[in-house]
Amino acid sequence: VEPPSTSSSSPETSSSTRIDSVKARLFALAASTTRGESASPSEKAAALRLVAELEKLNTEVEPAGAGACGTWELAFASTQPFRSSPFFMAARAVCRDGAESERFA
Repeated sequence: VEPPSTSSSSPETSSSTRIDSVKARLFALAASTTRGESASPSEKAAALRLVAELEKLNTEVEPAGAGACGTWELAFASTQPFRSSPFFMAARAVCRDGAESERFA
């Protein structure tokens, strides 16, 4: 007869631990690449894989709902951070085609 398991790991705790692990890897990648600014193509691909993994682990019905309101800090960008400004987003929106919008990418 084996003694009862003393593990208090529930599926919810396990999922939370997994999310924390993926976030830690993403933050470490962001820190080592100046928030993505100096990231190589393979590091950018790794960041996208980590984000996709976090999306799969998400349990929120509306992840961008009311709980998303607040102050956010950019951790990783796949483009130069200043290119994400409203000016560049508006400039891309009025472009006639993809080639023209590349000037603002």
